[in-house]
Amino acid sequence: MKHLMIFILSLTILIINQPLDSRYIAFEDIFNIQDNLYYCYFYLDGCLACRNTTLFLKEVQKRIDNKIYFINLLDCNFSNVNETNIGVNNIESLYIKSGPWVIKIYESNVVDELKNYQEIRNSLLFFI
Repeated sequence: MKHLMIFILSLTILIINQPLDSRYIAFEDIFNIQDNLYYCYFYLDGCLACRNTTLFLKEVQKRIDNKIYFINLLDCNFSNVNETNIGVNNIESLYIKSGPWVIKIYESNVVDELKNYQEIRNSLLFFI
């Protein structure tokens, strides 16, 4: 019984953290999106701030034509450490320290980054 409850709890956490109506992309595809302007959201399973951000971004996503792409940090392979991602245009130069984190990409270049739940919420609240 204890193992079943742990399994159900783990599955519930996984479902809550996985935005079912979102667009998932592979880390390697971040700069291969055909849109001129879009957002990439980096999250980590089990992270409370990421869970709250995911719920918030699901609402935002409905209003901006699905231009938010979700990437699990566990699937990323960062080979560089940067102070900022502004101006980055390839995955080799990209660095995301932790989740939640959002980068805004315009014409294949990072033009903005939001590094925590509060920044993300404050910057994207006007979409709601």
